[in-house]
Amino acid sequence: MSSNLLYQLGIQILLVCMGTCFAREIETQAMADRPNILLIAVDDLNDWVGCLQGHPQVQTPNIDRLAKSGVLFTNAHCQAPVCNPSRSSLMSSKYPSTTGIYFLNPSLEKSTQIQTDRLMPQKFEAVGYRVSGAGKIFHATQNAKHLPNYAGSFGGFGPLPKDKLGPFPGHKLWDWGPYPDDEKNTPDSKIAEWAVNQIQQTKRGPWWLGIGFYRPHVPQYAPQAWFDLYPLSSVKLPLQDPEDLEDIPEYGIDITRLEHIAPTVEWVSDHAQQKPLVQSYLASVSFVDAQIGRVLNALQSSGEWDRTIVVLFSDHGFHLGEKQRYAKRSLWDDSTRVPLIISGPGIPNDRRCDAAVELIDIFPTLLDLAGIEKDPTHEGHSLKPLLSNPEMAWPHFARTTFGPGNHAITSKNFRYIHYGDGSEEFYDRRNDPHEWNNVVGDPNYSGFLASHRAALPVEHAEILGKNSTGHLSFAATEGKHKPDTQPPESNPPFQANGIKIGEVGTNRAIIWTRLTTTPEANWSGEAFPREKNRNSPPQPEWEIAKMKGAAPGYLGEVRLNYWSAQQPDKIESTAWQKVDPNQDFTHEFKINGLIPGSQYQVVSEARNLKGQICSRTNGSFRTAPPETMPADVAFSVVTGQEYHRRDDPEKGHKIYPRMHESGIDFFIHTGDIIYYDKPAPFADNVELGRFKWNRMYAQPFQREFHNQTSSYFIKDDHDTLKNDCWPEQSYGDLGWDQGLALFREQVPMGENTYRTFRWGKDLQIWLVEGRDYRSPNRMPDGPEKTIWGEEQKQWLFKSIQESDASFRIVISPTPIVGPDRGNKNDNHANAGFTHEGSEVRKFLSEQKNTYVICGDRHWQYVSVDPATRLREYSCGPTTNKHAGGFRKSDESPMHQYLNIKGGFLRVEVTRDTEGNPTAIFRHHDVDGNVLNEDRRGLSTKTP
Repeated sequence: MSSNLLYQLGIQILLVCMGTCFAREIETQAMADRPNILLIAVDDLNDWVGCLQGHPQVQTPNIDRLAKSGVLFTNAHCQAPVCNPSRSSLMSSKYPSTTGIYFLNPSLEKSTQIQTDRLMPQKFEAVGYRVSGAGKIFHATQNAKHLPNYAGSFGGFGPLPKDKLGPFPGHKLWDWGPYPDDEKNTPDSKIAEWAVNQIQQTKRGPWWLGIGFYRPHVPQYAPQAWFDLYPLSSVKLPLQDPEDLEDIPEYGIDITRLEHIAPTVEWVSDHAQQKPLVQSYLASVSFVDAQIGRVLNALQSSGEWDRTIVVLFSDHGFHLGEKQRYAKRSLWDDSTRVPLIISGPGIPNDRRCDAAVELIDIFPTLLDLAGIEKDPTHEGHSLKPLLSNPEMAWPHFARTTFGPGNHAITSKNFRYIHYGDGSEEFYDRRNDPHEWNNVVGDPNYSGFLASHRAALPVEHAEILGKNSTGHLSFAATEGKHKPDTQPPESNPPFQANGIKIGEVGTNRAIIWTRLTTTPEANWSGEAFPREKNRNSPPQPEWEIAKMKGAAPGYLGEVRLNYWSAQQPDKIESTAWQKVDPNQDFTHEFKINGLIPGSQYQVVSEARNLKGQICSRTNGSFRTAPPETMPADVAFSVVTGQEYHRRDDPEKGHKIYPRMHESGIDFFIHTGDIIYYDKPAPFADNVELGRFKWNRMYAQPFQREFHNQTSSYFIKDDHDTLKNDCWPEQSYGDLGWDQGLALFREQVPMGENTYRTFRWGKDLQIWLVEGRDYRSPNRMPDGPEKTIWGEEQKQWLFKSIQESDASFRIVISPTPIVGPDRGNKNDNHANAGFTHEGSEVRKFLSEQKNTYVICGDRHWQYVSVDPATRLREYSCGPTTNKHAGGFRKSDESPMHQYLNIKGGFLRVEVTRDTEGNPTAIFRHHDVDGNVLNEDRRGLSTKTP
C-alpha cells in the first residue's frame, strides 16, 4: 500500500474516531441534562394526610411540604384496590383488564401483555439512568426480579411480636398497636437510612431511585411516640351513615365482604376497636411521614433537589369504618383515591389539581418530563400538561378495577360503579363527597351516567393466578350473582373497524361507524390465493367470512355520546340509529354545534336489537379554531397503503402510531387507500371491495389511529376501480358508479368530493377530486381535456382568490408539478394533460403563499416547477415495501429533495416570537424520523 493511501486511510480513521468521540460527548451531555427521579411509594395510604384533609387530626408535615413544592393531585386514583395489580399497572402503564392481573397474584411477568415490555425501572436503565431501589415498589418478591440494584425489603412488614397485640384472631398481619420500642428496628426506618446514604453517595447522574415504605399497611405498628400524638380518648372517628348500604346493590356489598380476611364492622364494634384502629392508622401515617422527611432532607442537602423529580404516591386507599367496612378491596372513594404529588424542575410550587388522574399516568409522565420517547403501548396519559396548567380541562376519566366486570369510573365531579351482574352506583361528588346517596336512577343524571358508562372497558383479559383473597371474594360473588345467560358484552354487535372521524370543522364533524359480528377480524382465517391473472380459470369460490381478515357486518343499533374538554359535564347523546345492511352495516352521524378549537371525546355504543349494549369504542378529535384566531396547527399526509405491503403483519402500517406520536390535529389520505386491482383477492365486485376496506381498517394500527384522529379522505384510481381509470369504465363486475358509491360508503366525506376547510387564521386547505370529472387518458390533449372538470376548477380558483389565510395548501391525489415518469399519462405532470396542467400551475403560482401537496407517487420529493416556480411536496407511500417506480439517477433539477422511501409528510403552521407565520414541511420515514425539512415564510409571491 502506498504512503499516500496509508495517509488517507489514517485521516479517515481519525475522522471516524473524532466523530464517534464527539457523538459520545453529545450523548453524555444529553444524559447529564436529564433530571433525577425519586419515586416514593407508601403502602395503603388513603387521603389521611394534611394536605388532602382526609382526617382532621392527622399530622404529616413532610408530605405537606412536598405538596407545597409541586403539584398535589387531589383526585388521583389507583387502577386496582389491591397491592399487586395496582403496582403492576403503575410499572407497566397497563390496566388490569389488559394484563389479566387483578388480584394478589401472579407476578406481572406472567401476563403475555407485559412479557415483552420494559417496565419503568428497566426503561430508565436502558436509556442510561443509574437505577436502584429498596422496600416495596413492586409487590412481594417481584422487587428483586424487576428492580435493578435492589437493596432488599429490610424486613418488610416485620418485625412481629411473639403474640399479637390486638384481639383480632384472624390473619397474623391484621394487628395494631405500639411496636417496636426502637424506631431503628423498623423496616421503614432502615429503608429511609439506606435511601439517605444512597442520595448522599450518588454523584453520577442521572439516577432513578425507588423507595417503598410499608406503613401504614397492616400490621399497623409504630413506636409509642407516634401513638402519643393521638391520645386514644381524643381520637375522632370518620363520618359514617348507618343507612349507607341501603341503596347499594347486593353484588356491591358481597364483593367487599365475601371471603375477605379483614375484621368486619360488626366485629370491630363488638370489641370496641374503632378508636384503636383509627389511632394505629394515624400513628403509622405520621411515622412513615417522618421517614419520608429524612429522605427529602437528604435530597435537599445533597444539592440535587433542583434537578430531581420527586413523585410520591400510594398504591390504593383504605377504609376505617367508612361504608361500614375496614381495609381496601372496594370501588368506593376511600379505597381508590390516593395521594399523588409531583415536584421537580419546571413544575410550579404549591398548586392543586382536581382533574381525575390515575397511577397508570405516572410512567408516561416521567418519560415526558425526562425527554424520553414515549411508549405507544402505554395506556396512561402524560400529566405534563396538567403540571403546567393544573386548572386545564382534562378529558380523561380514572378507572379502577376489582376483577373483570367490576369497575369504578371517576371524573372530576362524579363516580360511576359498574358490577359484574350489571348493577350500578352513581354519585355526585360535588354534593355528596362521602358517597352516601346512590343517584343511579335519577333522570337528572342520565347524560352524566351515559358518559361514564361509555368509559367502561369492553374487553377483559382472563384472570391470571388463583387462590388469593381477591380471587376468592370475586369467585364467591360471581357464583352468587352470575346470570344464567352470557352478559351482553360477550355477544355481537361489535365494532371491529372502530370509528372514523371526518370532515371536522369549527363546529361540525362526521362520525362513521360499522357494526360487526366479531370484535376482531378473522385473522386466523383462510388466505386468498395470490393469483397472477384475475381471469385465469378456474375462478375461485370463497366464503368471505372464513377468509383471513374478514370482519362480517352485523345488524344492530349505534349511538354517540360526546363532550368537550371545556365542558366535560355537558354530555350530548344522539338517538339510537339502526345500521344499514345495504351500506355494509354502516352509519354516519353528522354532529353540529361543536365548540371551536376544543378537544372532544366521543364514544360509539353498539347494541343488539333486544336493546342490550354490547360494545363501546372510545375516540377523540379536536375542532378547528375560528378563522380569525392565529393558532398553531399540525397535520400529516399519506398515500398508498396496499395491504400486502404493510410493515407489521399483525398490526398494519406502522406509520400510524408514528404519526400519532408526532402530534397532529388532523390527517389527510390522498387516495389509493386500498387496491381493488391487486390480488389476494382482486376486488372485482362489491362484496370483495367491502372485504378489502373492512380488512384494512380492522388492523390495530389503522383502527386505533382513526379512533383518535380526525381525517379527510380523497380517492384515487385504485380505490375507485383500477389503475389510471376514468368514468364509464368497469372492473370485472364492479361498475364505475359502484366504485364511487363504495368509497362514499366506507369513509366520512360529506356531500362534496371536492371541498375546502379552514384551520384558524393561518391555514386553509383545498382537497381536489381527481376521478369524477376527468376525461379519458387516451383523449388528445387540448382545452377540452380535463382532470378536474370546469365546475371544480372555477370553484377552486375563486375560493383561493377569496381566501385571506396566511398559507393556502392545495392537496391533490395526483401530481401537479412532478416530474413523473415518461410512461405515465394520468396526471397534470404528464404530457397527456399539458394544457390543463399549465393552466393550473400558472394560476396557483400567482397566488400568495400557495403550495401543493400530492399523493400517488411512490417516492418523496420537493420539486419546483421551472416555468412558474410553483412548489410541490410528494408525501411518498406508507411503507418502504411500496416505495419505487423512480430512480435516484433520474433526479431532475426540479427536485429540491428526492428520496425513494416510504413515510409521511407532516406540515406545521406556527408563528415565531414576533408573530410571523411560518409553514414547515417535514418528510418523515416510516419510523417517524425527519428526513427533510423545508420552511416557508410569508412573502408577496410564491418563493
